Amino acid sequence: MLGNHLWTPSHATMKTMNNNPIDSLLLLGVTLVALLLAAYGGKFIFKRRLERAEVEDDEAKLVLGAILSLLMLLIGLVLSIAVGGYTDRVAAQENEALAIGSAFQRTELLPLPLRQQATDLLEQYLEARIHFFDIGSGPEHQQWRVRAEQLQSELWDLAVVQAQTSPNSVDASVLKAYESLYRTLQKTQFDWRHHIPVVGWWALLAAAFLANALIGYNIRGIKGENWLIVILPLLTTGAFFLIAEIDLPGAGIIRVLPDGLIAVHTLFTH
Repeated sequence: MLGNHLWTPSHATMKTMNNNPIDSLLLLGVTLVALLLAAYGGKFIFKRRLERAEVEDDEAKLVLGAILSLLMLLIGLVLSIAVGGYTDRVAAQENEALAIGSAFQRTELLPLPLRQQATDLLEQYLEARIHFFDIGSGPEHQQWRVRAEQLQSELWDLAVVQAQTSPNSVDASVLKAYESLYRTLQKTQFDWRHHIPVVGWWALLAAAFLANALIGYNIRGIKGENWLIVILPLLTTGAFFLIAEIDLPGAGIIRVLPDGLIAVHTLFTH
């Protein structure tokens, strides 16, 4: 098999590639509480100072504007990284569908005894890839990945035997089609990870914490309810939740579905 001559990622490597999964719901709750505490802390910690000297702090407003600008810039940057990772996963699923469809067509060129065997293996491979995208995460998800690698190995070995028996351009095209299965499979696995680095999240949280603390500081003299102190934490937390959902491979409310693979399954299987 081609995979025997190429580097194949181990389970430990895949765990490292996926980093530590970020629970978007946990992030939502923790971030909202932290930002509300920062905003109300900024308002009430400096309230006594205001009572001693009611002087508007223009410097704090300038810093707040700078921090808010930085926060918006960071959110836009991190969101673009998350969307890029999601786009890569969508493209990987489409490339797999094309490769499997091509493999079904090339399999028709094999002699009849091998053709049926190869078709059965391809159908099992296609079902394994559909389950891989449907489940999306967890141990069973990895089991379907391993199952697909095993089936691709069997397909490759079958085509190699045929090519060694009667080498010709037709058999070479079948080998190339089965090689594409391996390459698209590994490409999907490389893209199935978090794209946002941990330092990016820490930068976002730090900027959001400072911005909300300064919001509270600037409205420390206003009595009664003030919705501004609640609106910014809610908007910021919502943005963080959306980014985490997009960057989370195979889970959450925003995920890559195997639509292309299902279309191939409908077209080539019975």
